[in-house]
Amino acid sequence: MSNFISLKYKGINMAIIKKSEDEQKIELEVNNGDLQALKEIIKSWGFADETKALRFGIAILAKASSGGNNKIYIDENGDKVSLVPGEGLAEEYCRGKSIDI
Repeated sequence: MSNFISLKYKGINMAIIKKSEDEQKIELEVNNGDLQALKEIIKSWGFADETKALRFGIAILAKASSGGNNKIYIDENGDKVSLVPGEGLAEEYCRGKSIDI
């Protein structure tokens, strides 16, 4: 079973906006539901700050993609659930059940 990560967090639209990009860096603005989610992640996981939390998330995605099968699983009430990018997040839309985070 695959679940989509939706573009809402607790009913609030999520927003990460790319402000600028060049060959050395990308500047992002985090606000709305994404900012609220990031703050809650920092608190619940005990990260030092936003950069450490984002670095951890990037590391998880990098590790998951290193084997070639691009899968991340969570335990949802005893069931192993595969998470995949939902519509609007991936170049190719994967079919699955949408869930709000």
